Amino acid sequence: MTRGSSRKLAAALIVIGVALLMAGRGSSRPGAHYVAEAAIQVIKPAMDGASSSELLRRECSILESTALLDGVISNLNLTTKWAEPNKQRSLSQARHRLSASLDVIPNDASEQVRVRVLARDKQEAEDIANSVLRVYQDVRRASLRQSKPRDIVVLEDQLEEIEPRLKLAIETMNRLRKELNLEDFYAPPKPEPTLLDRINDNKEEEEPDNASSLYSYDPVPKNETPEQAKRRIYLHARRTADVLNMRKQRAEARLDYLRARSSTPESATVQVVQTPEAVSRKTRVSSPAKKGWAITGWACIFGGALSLLTSSLRRSSSI
Repeated sequence: MTRGSSRKLAAALIVIGVALLMAGRGSSRPGAHYVAEAAIQVIKPAMDGASSSELLRRECSILESTALLDGVISNLNLTTKWAEPNKQRSLSQARHRLSASLDVIPNDASEQVRVRVLARDKQEAEDIANSVLRVYQDVRRASLRQSKPRDIVVLEDQLEEIEPRLKLAIETMNRLRKELNLEDFYAPPKPEPTLLDRINDNKEEEEPDNASSLYSYDPVPKNETPEQAKRRIYLHARRTADVLNMRKQRAEARLDYLRARSSTPESATVQVVQTPEAVSRKTRVSSPAKKGWAITGWACIFGGALSLLTSSLRRSSSI
């Protein structure tokens, strides 16, 4: 090959390489994706010796577990939803895709775990994120129940049932107190002086529940005015709050005693402090075939440059 033809070939390779690079670059197009993000606050119990980082890792392991992934796939029927036409996607394929779209990020400073779900559809991103939070609570509860004595599990379930009912009663009472201009600020009733002693002596017995009538509304009087109705509901909410507060105090005292006797530490509590709401996020999407153009383009440019360099060295040596 003559020196001139060699240089022409090198120049042609460089031109072709640049053209391939431009084609590959132009092939990547903006793609619309949606990200739904939630935040889970991890509240460390006072008597737990574990560090915040360790507690966050525990929660992350649940959020990334196979049990959680399979629960979300089952709840949303993702094996069918993500299947190609006339084909059924396997559970392992759906699990892999869901895991790839899910990011679990611990934050030691805020003691939070952030959960991000990426999807092409806004509704899908929110549905998956909400399902992750629901399944996470179920898997977490089941895991904790397996590691605790049955008596402790029963008492924790009782407290979990009491809390929302007590909160509703107090909120109702405070709202009506303001509407009625009452100065009757609510204070929880004090427990019996001997309750803790009886529990510590292991002699505490469950008293019969005679308070069921407190949960039924009083008969509505005839010709009741709106203000009288508010006062009646206010008094009912107050009685309900008293009963629930006493039950809560009894359950907490008994729970503390059982935990100390069985050396079962109190578990960390979690609370969703940011509900998922999908927002748009633009990304660059390119096909694998177009990525090959870039590789070929760089190879042509490198080959052309090497050919020019070799030709120049030969010319120098001949002179």
